[in-house]
Amino acid sequence: MEWHGTLEMCHPRCVHDHPLFFIAKQDPITLQHLAVLRNNLNLSNNFDAAMYATLAISFWCQCHLTETCVESSFNMEIHSSWSSPQKWGRTASIVLYHSFLAPSTKTRPQGEYMMWTDSSCLCSTEWPFSNHLEINCGVPPSSHLFGFESDLGIFLPMCKSIFMLRCNEIWSSIHLNSHGSHSFHIGGTTHLLIGVDPFIIMVQGIWKLIAFLDYW
Repeated sequence: MEWHGTLEMCHPRCVHDHPLFFIAKQDPITLQHLAVLRNNLNLSNNFDAAMYATLAISFWCQCHLTETCVESSFNMEIHSSWSSPQKWGRTASIVLYHSFLAPSTKTRPQGEYMMWTDSSCLCSTEWPFSNHLEINCGVPPSSHLFGFESDLGIFLPMCKSIFMLRCNEIWSSIHLNSHGSHSFHIGGTTHLLIGVDPFIIMVQGIWKLIAFLDYW
């Protein structure tokens, strides 16, 4: 039977074989990577607190690092700031949830809320994010949401290259493999696929294609 559908409905393998769609598969980061950073960072330090919050959000919200980090200069039309809208509360089952607005994402240029629930584990998202907001409370509202105050009293955004360098530096020190930026997005997805409905993951991770099922 001849196929008349779209790429979005194809099997992920078919999508990957399409000549216009190819992303090299990267190994995902795991909870072990989060735990190692948690144990090797000074979470009362401005930069380290911001870095661990960036890591946790990127993992559990299945973010592209361009959605939590800055590649060159900070732009409020693209990056989340301290004044970006946030939502929080508790579900019917009393589970804490939290989200913030990303003005523009890779798959939703018009913006999207980054959502998470508190898993209550040591590597859950809520504590690192709350800790970052407390430690870096002096950052101006118009600055990067994952920004921090430097030792010189300058407010800086979380730079993607510096973030990646620090992560891999710590992981390599205990003989864990280095990772690329896509490993954060797919790492959270892979972990959630253990027990969460794939369609929920697709919505939360803002996946437009079902290519993430290749990691299942």
